[in-house]
Amino acid sequence: MGKKLLLLICTLLLSAGPLLAQTYNEEAKQDLESLKPGTSNFLARGYSHAGFQSIDGNSSFVSGQYAPILMWKQGDRILFESELEIEFEGDGVQFALEYANISYILNDYAILRVGNFLTPFGAFNDRIHPAWINKLPTAPLGMGHDPVGPTNEFGAELRGAADLGNSKFNYSLYLSNGSILSVHDEDSTSAPEVSLSGLNFEDNNNEKAIGGRFGFLPFNNSALELGVSAQYTSNIANKDFDYGKVGMLNYAFDLSFVKNSIQPIKGNIDIKAQWNQSNIDEFELVLPDGDELIFDQKSSAYYTQIAYRPSLSSSPFLSKLEFVGRYSGIDLPEASEEHGDEPETTSPKVSENGTSNSLRLKSLFTPEVVGGGEEEEVHNEGDRTQIAFGINYWISWRSVIKFSYQITDNNEDTFSGMYLHYALGF
Repeated sequence: MGKKLLLLICTLLLSAGPLLAQTYNEEAKQDLESLKPGTSNFLARGYSHAGFQSIDGNSSFVSGQYAPILMWKQGDRILFESELEIEFEGDGVQFALEYANISYILNDYAILRVGNFLTPFGAFNDRIHPAWINKLPTAPLGMGHDPVGPTNEFGAELRGAADLGNSKFNYSLYLSNGSILSVHDEDSTSAPEVSLSGLNFEDNNNEKAIGGRFGFLPFNNSALELGVSAQYTSNIANKDFDYGKVGMLNYAFDLSFVKNSIQPIKGNIDIKAQWNQSNIDEFELVLPDGDELIFDQKSSAYYTQIAYRPSLSSSPFLSKLEFVGRYSGIDLPEASEEHGDEPETTSPKVSENGTSNSLRLKSLFTPEVVGGGEEEEVHNEGDRTQIAFGINYWISWRSVIKFSYQITDNNEDTFSGMYLHYALGF
């Protein structure tokens, strides 16, 4: 009996061996298939810029930034992307993660993206802001790192594009944590500090921001695109905020017209325009003296830009030049005349007891610096306009030397800046 049992076990083991080997080989084969070129790929791209600039009498060489973009493709449907920002600031080096997200391709017309991504609010932030794509060394007023409107989202997005007869359209719909309104009470004798942040890593309430952008390309050559964007949050304040819910509505309109090889003008035309609007519901804060400060926050920013490149010129040098002109502006909440040289950053109203509050609180809208970058000094808050002119020399399609001169007017003073930057996309 014992010999028969031992013989049966040996027979089973001998027959199971090839079966296990076959299973292992199948798994190994699948692993090898996943490593074939085009199935799983890693790609490193990015951009950098540096140069010299003189702003309002102060000149300096600047290192700009190094922004590597890392992308990973797993299979035919799963994509990962991230962008790092590395730049010199003050006495050290600043590191930041611009975005990091995972995408899943649902079909030819829809992609699901989850994580931290650039807000599809207008076109500048999502498509044009990299140094080698932006045709001027600085961003338009209100559309740089301290913009009017959202720049980054933590959430989920559905985006895609499709044909519409001879026309085309693209779309984006997302749900995210949205912005966050913070009120800090240092003590019972001082006025609270109020601030607005667009980087909401963890939501401060149960309300979410819902938004999106719709782009329409009416011509079959896709030369013209018209876009409309919106974002709404029913409450950006903490859920236990003493003064109730505070809603926020952002919307934008953008236009892009690009036409290459126009024979009558021997070159290319590139026109861009965008208008952003941000509205926060009116809310009140009770001050230590019992008075009330009423916040009425509305802000807008806009720009229009035209660029011409004589690409069809018979001169090799002239064909690599590009001439750019841009007009931009930003409108922030008006300052109170009570503060003289120190502008009010809120819009106070007369309270019930007939007095007008004159305390200076932090603005909910951080003003842009004069140059639109991060190295320049903030000269004044409030309404500003800016005119910028530039000449670019394109060494290659992603390598450019940019020279520009810009004038910024804040209704009280005028400040000028000269920039000579080199930008590279890789």
